[in-house]
Amino acid sequence: MTGNESKYGNIAIIGGGRGSGRTLKAHIDILQELEAYRTIGTVEELKSMKENGAFTGVELAQLAAMQMRLKEYSAIGTIEEFKALKEKDTPYKPQEYEDRYYACKCDNILLPKWRKYPTELMPKSEGLPHCMACGQKLDWQ
Repeated sequence: MTGNESKYGNIAIIGGGRGSGRTLKAHIDILQELEAYRTIGTVEELKSMKENGAFTGVELAQLAAMQMRLKEYSAIGTIEEFKALKEKDTPYKPQEYEDRYYACKCDNILLPKWRKYPTELMPKSEGLPHCMACGQKLDWQ
């Protein structure tokens, strides 16, 4: 190889003499950087990728933003956890068991049915708004 040739082909180093401001090393660095960009693809290849559905810069930015939002939602909890909380927040009508008491779906006793058996019923208005065992919201209507 002569002084003007490199692995990049027969390239003349213009202004490579004294006082030019650019050394041979600087030119080689520029060519190596150009080679790194070429590994990404040629302009034609990139245009083809864009036409065939590859992502644009804007789309990549949108995907990055969506990933950040997904991380925020993941920190809140899973979908299953959310569904479980929503179910507990949906009012549940306590079930009457054995004509003696009302119970939640977790089988926790919520309220006795009778204030004085068998003549006076316990008013449902004295029932708590949520089950003390599982946190289920209750509908005493």
